[in-house]
Amino acid sequence: MRLPADTAAKSACTFLGQTRLLTGKTIHPFCTYAMGPGSVFDGYKSFCPDAAVGKGLGVRGEDAQSSAGQIGTWLPAIGVI
Repeated sequence: MRLPADTAAKSACTFLGQTRLLTGKTIHPFCTYAMGPGSVFDGYKSFCPDAAVGKGLGVRGEDAQSSAGQIGTWLPAIGVI
């Protein structure tokens, strides 16, 4: 199964298409974007039906360098730190 090109980076599609190790795991996707995260997070839900997809984070590309605060809030919120 392939994700449509507008749903995730090609590297993510390749990884997800080649692994079944995510069954029973929780995925918290993150991405940078130009015009909104679009259907990236929904793509993960449909592509990894045996994994839980938690809260994702989308950061506008030109804001990536100044997104430390946003990331710093997101990581504890999802229980990573």
